[in-house]
Amino acid sequence: MPQNDPNLLIPNVSENLTVVSNLSVPQHSIEINTSSELNSTYNLTNNSNDIRTQVVRANSLPAIIPVVNVYLNETLNQNVIAVNAGATVAIQWDGSGTVSNCSASGDWQGEKTYFGGFELTPELREARGYSYTLTCTNSAGSASDTVVVNVGRSSSQIGCQYNNPACAIGRACIEGVCIPSSNAPNFKVAVIVNSVDYPKLTRSDVSAVLRNASSRTRLATGFGIEETSIEFRQLGRNLTNDNIADMFSDYWRRDHRYVNGIILFYKNNYTLIHGGYMLTSRNLSNSNYCNDFFSSAPARHLGSSVIYGGVLDWDEPSQDPSDPQLSDRTIHNAVSMVHEFLHSFGNGYVTEDIDHWGLACLNRMQQNGFSYEPLPGGSIAYFNICPDVVDAFRNSYSPCVR
Repeated sequence: MPQNDPNLLIPNVSENLTVVSNLSVPQHSIEINTSSELNSTYNLTNNSNDIRTQVVRANSLPAIIPVVNVYLNETLNQNVIAVNAGATVAIQWDGSGTVSNCSASGDWQGEKTYFGGFELTPELREARGYSYTLTCTNSAGSASDTVVVNVGRSSSQIGCQYNNPACAIGRACIEGVCIPSSNAPNFKVAVIVNSVDYPKLTRSDVSAVLRNASSRTRLATGFGIEETSIEFRQLGRNLTNDNIADMFSDYWRRDHRYVNGIILFYKNNYTLIHGGYMLTSRNLSNSNYCNDFFSSAPARHLGSSVIYGGVLDWDEPSQDPSDPQLSDRTIHNAVSMVHEFLHSFGNGYVTEDIDHWGLACLNRMQQNGFSYEPLPGGSIAYFNICPDVVDAFRNSYSPCVR
């Protein structure tokens, strides 16, 4: 810190300052870092108590975009939750950096204190996705963070379990009331085929799978599957899951085509080994998307804000070639398609295997007092998914307000 006068006492400041006045005193240059962008006045006093007032300008370092964090129910990194209608949710936020203002948008409004805060939402009664965005700004730009609360039906409305005598197999559940499947809406599905992987696959092949899947879901849940589109695309062989999630999202974000689910037939390392896996779109609540089939699975936090989906290998060999159903390519792909959709309504993941039909599933249902009606075909009739997960889908229809 160069100084020309050893008797000059420098105030305790922490700024990068350069003398810019023309006073008849020795010039001094003080090199200190600052984020200030304004001219400032400082009194520089020597040992003779002479006060030399000089106007100095901060040589500012570039401002840094602020950091904003918003989270739910006092849980860090909790930015999406699913709740039942009538719930109240705590929204908390904080940040760091220099900020000129912070404003809320989405389902809350107004200026917010930057150093942090806490608010309770009113009772959330409408079945849809609620988004809460906080944007903070300074001269370098702005930063935002968003949390989403997906609201479904009240738990008191859910009552269409298989052990309810009024809800026999083949009946759908609408707002807690069992109705004939002929009166139920369909689960709308789009299919994308990578023609690089399946050059001989035809539209009629795929339509046959969708029809088979529809008859099976109608029997097990009361809801059928409706074909909305079948597309053959030259996708190559290098798509990542992020690429695929964006492709699913663009059905709504870019093209404004409403579907409940999307299946991609595509060969990658995972489908070649395991046959398929669940993969949804991005969270689309900020794009005004609302899925009429609401996932209330606590471990997934999907709600109504995603398009459900899956990635399958059309050519996957049956894991049980002796089963006459699964050895049929149409049946095999129909069961696999619905299997991946249903994963979004369960709490497990493939590694935990708790969504799948098996001993863990049957033990869990027994512990919870959950009974189900056996169907011809056994586990295949339930898409190799635990019946309580299938029942969660059966109870999931919650039409959005549009």
